[in-house]
Amino acid sequence: MDDLQRKVLDYVDRDFLVNTTMELVDIPSPTGSEEEAARYMNDKYIEVGLEGDLQKISEGRYNAVGSLNGSGGGYSLMFNGHLDTSYSGEEPELTQPGYKNKAILDGDLIIGNGAFNMKSADVSYLTAVKAIIDAGIEVKGDIVCAAVAGEIEKNRIDQYQDSLYDGYGVGSRYLISHGYMTDFCILGEPTGMQLAPWHGGTIWFKVTTRGTMGHTCYGDFTESAIEKMERVQSEIRKWITGYRERNVFLNERPHVNVAAIEGGWPYRCARSPIECKLYVDVRMVPGQRVQDVQNEFKQMISELNESSDDINAKVEVYSSHPPSGIPVDSLPSRAMIDSHKAIMGEEPNVIIKTSYLDGAHMNRYGVQTITYGPAGVVKDIDATSGYGWNADLGEHISITTLYEATKIYALAALDICTRERDSKEIAPDPYLNMPS
Repeated sequence: MDDLQRKVLDYVDRDFLVNTTMELVDIPSPTGSEEEAARYMNDKYIEVGLEGDLQKISEGRYNAVGSLNGSGGGYSLMFNGHLDTSYSGEEPELTQPGYKNKAILDGDLIIGNGAFNMKSADVSYLTAVKAIIDAGIEVKGDIVCAAVAGEIEKNRIDQYQDSLYDGYGVGSRYLISHGYMTDFCILGEPTGMQLAPWHGGTIWFKVTTRGTMGHTCYGDFTESAIEKMERVQSEIRKWITGYRERNVFLNERPHVNVAAIEGGWPYRCARSPIECKLYVDVRMVPGQRVQDVQNEFKQMISELNESSDDINAKVEVYSSHPPSGIPVDSLPSRAMIDSHKAIMGEEPNVIIKTSYLDGAHMNRYGVQTITYGPAGVVKDIDATSGYGWNADLGEHISITTLYEATKIYALAALDICTRERDSKEIAPDPYLNMPS
């Protein structure tokens, strides 16, 4: 480790990291209501010496962006993380402290809604860049910290039509299409201190069956939409087995979730439903094409319809996002590997992140993106697993791993943004550079 690296590490402020994370966790920011959290982060960016920018996406929805301008001639780097949380903090059934908008410090853990996914990483980036500023180090390339709205996996469908259901990259898509383009991006989604150059894709299907309304008194439900859907579900379950067997990447296979079903009138059980709707999440691994998976699923339903005169199920795609990745020997990957080794004493595990992340939107615009984040600690599960929630606590993050990750981010930013720019380090298209 050289003198410049040691100097930066000396300025990584653990107290600032912990206190700011806890303050951010205290601010409610469910998907669709990120404004207060964005304003808080923008104030923090300005406080540490960054240029702050509040990007208004829509009413009540903002990205917060902090920029450190380089002297020129170097690579630019973005740290990207979402502000929205999976839950509001007010759900009556979620009583654990990790689902509440009130941070709790418990030994090595920060417990609270969004602590794990992923407000702690948003603060970790800030603390890392603060260390570079406080150390008085001049970088050649710009460093951007972006705390974005609307990453959580939500999409408008049917009666679910307001901004609460606008997720899956709303903020990041707005960010990069409105001026904030960098060469590289580090996404701090929790990986348990493992490096993920690749992540999966997803398609959401809606399957609809229709029947004839019947009445319990007459007992004839042969045209029930629900009974038709039972046969559809059986066919989907058989299809899932083959789909997972046929597709594999780095020992990871895509998962499928039959996630929701709607049909009938619970307040009027005497009537059988005219319509039944099934919602299915089909995941993809790198190397798969959205179009191919869509066609395969639709063909499976079509064949079922042809073999059964009375089903006539209809398929609709209402969300589709391809998998993506960059080479493991790319500059951001190498910088993270070297930085991890400098702090942890060994190279990180290299994995595929099976979830769909904002990195895909970055990659679509040619911003080479890797994922690397801290870990929670779960009973009976090693911290490197990346899990940061359990039934007893809800969401939580390990301060130790958060502090280590912050040091690693600082070293990686130093490595990338003090280099002379070389166009050969910029892959022409991240989608064309995924290993087969």
